[in-house]
Amino acid sequence: MACSTDPSHPPTFADFRRAFREDAHTNFEARVAVFASAQLSKKELQQRFLTRRDAEELVGAGTQAHFSDPLGRELLAQAAEQSPTAPVVWAALAYRDISQLENQAKGFETIADELSTAIGRWRLLEPTNAAPCYLEAAFECLRTNVAAARQLVVVADRKKGFETYSLAIQKCVIRAMESSGRSKYTARIYAMGQVVGIVAWSKLSKTILEESSEDQQAIRSCFDMGTRVGQGKMFLEQLIGDSIQAKAIEKLTGPDFAGEKARISERKARIRRATAYSNSLDSRNISEERWVRFLDTCFDKGEMTAIESMAAENGDTF
Repeated sequence: MACSTDPSHPPTFADFRRAFREDAHTNFEARVAVFASAQLSKKELQQRFLTRRDAEELVGAGTQAHFSDPLGRELLAQAAEQSPTAPVVWAALAYRDISQLENQAKGFETIADELSTAIGRWRLLEPTNAAPCYLEAAFECLRTNVAAARQLVVVADRKKGFETYSLAIQKCVIRAMESSGRSKYTARIYAMGQVVGIVAWSKLSKTILEESSEDQQAIRSCFDMGTRVGQGKMFLEQLIGDSIQAKAIEKLTGPDFAGEKARISERKARIRRATAYSNSLDSRNISEERWVRFLDTCFDKGEMTAIESMAAENGDTF
């Protein structure tokens, strides 16, 4: 029998606030449960989205299907049919495929072929975007072809743009959830956890740095990739980007990078303080509407700006 405090499906604002007020160290399960309850069910994905023609909703639906469920790829493939020239569609397909390979899903070669197709279409649509090159390099690392991965990282470093479409995919998740009757708050708080590409960038840099101790160009390219990743709006992107940079600095010869080391240390400390302050807000009586505006600011201007705005409004510092 369900406990009286179990979240409803979909969960309410009160369900989330109750779970967030719990001590994360002693009742982590409450947070897991409320997010699991928010997720679109397989029945919803099948009945509501398989016949849809809205590519963004299809991307949002396909992204949150379990990585081992073929339904996720089916929804994303349908999005590609609807909008074959939309880079976000091919990016979403590529992220899903590489996630499956990272998790050692069955049918490696089939998934690898599908991933190659998705990356190829993405690169064709955006020849100046470094992100699909980095993702292809991550794929080569999975195939233990580090030499090819190094070359791709260097090629990516020369490209002007870096658009991962992580934020666009998060907004697609919001659209899909709202179209399924989720509240604005539920759709946004769930989408906050849908940051894509992070695992690929982290594993790629780790492999390149471990296998390229004598290749200063490849190491420098990893440093530059970290800079790009760290420009993301979410704390997770910023921390991962800074971590990639810090590890590359350890292997770079020449300047001591004192300025970069100080910046990385300062931002890490500020993110820690901002996160602690944000967590402290769980015990305050803040309205659902205000939390929705907070989350919208996270997506539009970044997590730090959102928290700074909330602190200023409350007369707080951190």
